Amino acid sequence: MTVTQRDERSFQVDLTSMGRGFWGRLRRQRVRVDPYQIAKAVFAVMDFCGDRDVRGQRLMWNDYRIFLSQSDYDGLAPLIGRLEQDLASLLQERFNEGDAALVGGLNVDLLVSEGERLAPGTVVVQAQFLAWKDEGKEGMADGAVTVRAGRRAAQPPPLPSTRRVADPVTGDGVLQLKWLDQHATVGNGLRVVLGRPHADATGSFVPLHGASNEINRRQLFIEPSEGGGAVIGRLTAANSVQVNGRLVQPGGQIAVPELPVEVSLSNGALVLRVEAAQPA
Repeated sequence: MTVTQRDERSFQVDLTSMGRGFWGRLRRQRVRVDPYQIAKAVFAVMDFCGDRDVRGQRLMWNDYRIFLSQSDYDGLAPLIGRLEQDLASLLQERFNEGDAALVGGLNVDLLVSEGERLAPGTVVVQAQFLAWKDEGKEGMADGAVTVRAGRRAAQPPPLPSTRRVADPVTGDGVLQLKWLDQHATVGNGLRVVLGRPHADATGSFVPLHGASNEINRRQLFIEPSEGGGAVIGRLTAANSVQVNGRLVQPGGQIAVPELPVEVSLSNGALVLRVEAAQPA
């Protein structure tokens, strides 16, 4: 297995190099992705986490988004139950070693890569700390394992008529988002993710109603910044995002000191206007 760190929280894992020996590594082979390989990929990425608690014990990221090619995803879908068992077993073994601690429960999401064409046997893993209680969820016990295919969390989808963020907005609205004939308000101190509507959207998500299939389910994030501006970022595996004509790199972000700005998604497939919200 070969792991390449793409940025601080994103890793490309080549599963085709597992168990092939020296001569096998000289040529790529078609490798069937199975639960064992997914579990090994998660633990390989965990080793890159260098955070420690106040006692010096190493911490592990607890939220992993694994992007697969369409063919790998289709082949793995019937094995989700076995994957959950394997991850739970490996996680318990790691805890028994006593060399690291997991922050909350372990969440693994298996997703089809929409913004980047991946070769079979190659996956992209995005890792982060997920504060479950901060998102209004019940706290998960350490060592609990959640494996989901094709979704982020088991929350009810927003109603079709929804025009605002799926979860309650914190504080007064400071940003107004407009596209087509839709709009949404973003509260102070809140980062929201925007993308094509889908049934299993998570907490602070703005569904871009009317978006075509050229728009990713999770394409960009927007949050207010001090001084009346905004920070606009492109998710690592997402299609193009341009802010006033300036291309945002995958996994990157742009700080905009003044509003309004125009955000073009997927080479103009949808144009989003970000402006200061008017006082009520």
